[in-house]
Amino acid sequence: KALFSWMHGRPFSAVFCSTLLRTRRTAEGILAAWEGTSPPVCALDCLREMDLGRMEGLTWEERAERYPDMGTDRRLSILCAPGGECCEDVERRCAAFSERLSVLPADSCALAVSHGITLRVLVNLLLGQPRTDVDFLNWPENAAVTELEWLPGKRARLFSLFDDRHLRAAGLSSPDY
Repeated sequence: KALFSWMHGRPFSAVFCSTLLRTRRTAEGILAAWEGTSPPVCALDCLREMDLGRMEGLTWEERAERYPDMGTDRRLSILCAPGGECCEDVERRCAAFSERLSVLPADSCALAVSHGITLRVLVNLLLGQPRTDVDFLNWPENAAVTELEWLPGKRARLFSLFDDRHLRAAGLSSPDY
């Protein structure tokens, strides 16, 4: 079974990314390999990564040492980064993005390129799960793919979650996974 089979041959109606250059480049790389025409990439601030404030730029070990109570892995739902955002802030941004999705035509196929924490929060929100369920979503590998179908009532049905088979097949996945 081919990866992305349910979308195969469907043109993107909308393409979104965060305002960081690396997500724009990723979106443009996907579009370059995609079959068919696509609209221009729309960079949105609501898809940016969580502002981790004073934890930005620290390694996982440094974060654990300096901020032992600030878990981005299994305590994301209650995280309020010192000098940065809380999970609630990210959830509000993701809700604003879901509003954008809700006005697309019913037969649309949209692409969104974002970041690990934001994607975990967005998927959890689109699936209509309680905020605390985000704590149980694994970290996505960079360039992993999640496929969702938008349903009436601002909810989604999950087809695949953080699928990285294409990366593993090419020998591009992280050694940590």
